[in-house]
Amino acid sequence: MSRIHDALKRAEQERAASMGTHVESSLQPFEPPPVEMPDLQGAAAPSMSSAPSGFTYESLLARVPKIDWKPDPDHMLFFQDDETRVGTEEFRTLRSRLYQMREKMQLKRILITSAMPREGKSFVAANLSQVLVRQHGRRALVIDADLRNPGQHSNFGVPLVPGLSD
Repeated sequence: MSRIHDALKRAEQERAASMGTHVESSLQPFEPPPVEMPDLQGAAAPSMSSAPSGFTYESLLARVPKIDWKPDPDHMLFFQDDETRVGTEEFRTLRSRLYQMREKMQLKRILITSAMPREGKSFVAANLSQVLVRQHGRRALVIDADLRNPGQHSNFGVPLVPGLSD
């Protein structure tokens, strides 16, 4: 991290020198704030000596806004009571094939992409994640990395911000 900091500091000084002004570098090395995390048994881990008082895992959770989750029923196949809806069985088949692949090789991440816009990437990602989490004990994290035209937030019915670029 110090090499990056030094390179940024040097670039800032060179830019200031080329403009004929002297600017004192405002860059400071990044140090993440210490966080008190629970251990596996649920007991709080000992806090770091530099942590400010009152800075706990629970205080961080309290600062996270609660969001009303209203998924779009037109794009989300698995939020209706109709389990025979067109397309649901195809996503179950895809899930089964991914589980079969996982038996042969490690599978932790799935990237859904295409060469052209509007080919159904968001639709597939949203519904595949839903069919995966319908299995007991399974979790999925969907990251919409389309920074120019994000759309997953509308499928899941959540606000656009905070997002990947935030």
